[in-house]
Amino acid sequence: MPDSCPTWDLTDLYADIGDASIKADIEACRSSANGLAANWQGSSRPPRAPNWRPS
Repeated sequence: MPDSCPTWDLTDLYADIGDASIKADIEACRSSANGLAANWQGSSRPPRAPNWRPS
């Protein structure tokens, strides 16, 4: 297992580490994820193995 995290070249998307688009994109992703969670909250059950019975 590597001792370091992966790095990605995002220069096609952002000018530099201080690019305001980074913060905007993170906020858009966060908003989208929160909307997805709100829409699906409580509408699905966790997966269970066949014939599983709680003890």
